[in-house]
Amino acid sequence: MANEFQKRLSASGIIELGHADDVKHLAKEIANSATALVVLRDFNPKAFGESCLKFACGLDLNIKREWFRNFTRTLFLVGNPLKLRYRFRFDQISDDGSIGWISSSVPSSSPLPRLLKSFHVDPSPVPSLELDLDVPGETGQRKTWLVYLDTAELNVSQCLVHLNHILAESVITGLFRAGDRICVRPVMGLVECSTRFVSMRVHFDVRDRNRLRGYAGVAQEPDGQMNIGWRVDQHDT
Repeated sequence: MANEFQKRLSASGIIELGHADDVKHLAKEIANSATALVVLRDFNPKAFGESCLKFACGLDLNIKREWFRNFTRTLFLVGNPLKLRYRFRFDQISDDGSIGWISSSVPSSSPLPRLLKSFHVDPSPVPSLELDLDVPGETGQRKTWLVYLDTAELNVSQCLVHLNHILAESVITGLFRAGDRICVRPVMGLVECSTRFVSMRVHFDVRDRNRLRGYAGVAQEPDGQMNIGWRVDQHDT
């Protein structure tokens, strides 16, 4: 089982792509798997968080289930969604036009990984990820959720991956509902948080791949005293 777990991890994710062979390999896999494609003109953390929530909320129920079963696998590509929208149908484009999302329900998206470069692992410092986001829609029972994101020793791309997973899966599972306020707070390790988490994003530790590490945790204000539920994610994207 450990070998299979490692195999699935290695075969997915952002994989520090950029090499043509890696992209071709992923393009073939994407055609037969529930993989979302994200095209980024640039990385604006708030725009990304808002568009991720909107994309996940707007998906058909069957697509949500399929994507969730595939551990919300996502491939990040570099391009301009506003120019590409005339050739490819995007499910959702961020309000500022910098980020476009395509679900696995759009078969015409499969050539994109061949046409665009992947979003490279960026060694630059991580921008401020203290975000206040709202789940699209209105509800009479608005809740406020705290999302703690462990950014220790991570680059921009890695933070983007973990943030994407925790937001998307929280929407798909029904944890985040229409109208909820999501407060993303960066920390230097989840052990610093005194709260109990309702949901966690768990993956291999970048410092030691023989160990698992919690990269993001969700807690409800004000006390977060809820039963914890989490699964080990098997994807790098």
